[in-house]
Amino acid sequence: CIVRNITLKGLQGFIRRDVVVPVLFDQAVISIVLPDGKDVARLNGYVESLAAAQAGIDCEGVRIGISFVDDDPKKLENLSHYIASL
Repeated sequence: CIVRNITLKGLQGFIRRDVVVPVLFDQAVISIVLPDGKDVARLNGYVESLAAAQAGIDCEGVRIGISFVDDDPKKLENLSHYIASL
């Protein structure tokens, strides 16, 4: 997933159609990893929205929205620090 926007409540991103495309309300686990391999957070969520990235049946990608459902304070703190560093 290419992340376009991330907040403490969820993320908006882009996935290619050549991967398995999820359906609405599918469970999602988001692992945020720094380029050096260090884990930032692993958050639970669900697929909130899906839309074609371009007009036409042959579009290459899907815009995806994922809402986080985790309420672990440590995970949210780590995510907050990560977002602030962007």
